[in-house]
Amino acid sequence: MAFVSSTAAFAALRFAGGVASAFVLVFASALVPDRLTAAGRFDLAAVHFAGVGAGIAISAALVAAIAARGGDWRALWLAGGLVSLAALAGAARLIPDRQEPAGARPAAGRGRARRLALFTAAYGLFGFGYVITATFLVAIVRGSPAIRALEPLVWVVVGLAAVPSVAFWTGIAERVGLAPAFALACVAEAAGVAASVLWIAPAGVFCAAVLLGGTIMGLTSLGLIAGPVFAGAAYDATGSFVLPSMAAAGALLLGAALAAAARGPDAAASAFPAGGERR
Repeated sequence: MAFVSSTAAFAALRFAGGVASAFVLVFASALVPDRLTAAGRFDLAAVHFAGVGAGIAISAALVAAIAARGGDWRALWLAGGLVSLAALAGAARLIPDRQEPAGARPAAGRGRARRLALFTAAYGLFGFGYVITATFLVAIVRGSPAIRALEPLVWVVVGLAAVPSVAFWTGIAERVGLAPAFALACVAEAAGVAASVLWIAPAGVFCAAVLLGGTIMGLTSLGLIAGPVFAGAAYDATGSFVLPSMAAAGALLLGAALAAAARGPDAAASAFPAGGERR
């Protein structure tokens, strides 16, 4: 990214980076919980997912520090690349050198198939709703004189809130069930999305950042393409992020309703068949 400057090159590199990130997240999220389950330490899965929040906070702090010293956008990309390469060296040494056979999966019955379909739709709506705020939160802060000075802190707050989020929502799910916990996360994120445009004040933007980071790891990539496209078109038409942000909040609330409708005794096994449930 630091060595090109055309829109086409940016788009191609970001597409490649997005595909690679998706594969890494999916593979790691299958590999790590399976090995933790085999070791009898699935309670450590939250530590694995906390790495995403830590990475967001570290990258935000890195960008703020370099920008404060006059570094341009190319310096920011180069610094981010160097940090990523350093992390790659550590991650590569931890990947196991053999493939372990996967256990048998239970067949999905008619009721479980219905709940899985509802969860799939709910995840898509959750992704659509979250990614609008994730994409444009900094632009919203930068465009608001009352909170513009908080821009360097916003993503640090998002990252720090994401660190304990998996452990937090896992605890909620253990108490109320997976589907109700997912619905609660949707409602919480809807409140944060709405706050980002309806509460233009330091408390409002930090509320949005905390609720974004605190729910971000419960999302999937189903809504990641449609969200920014819709938001960009709506902004061009209205000159404001209010319409796309409120549409995102509505999508999150609909996702909450779908998740609640998927409630059942085996909802967790239906939604996470790849070993993510406790055993």
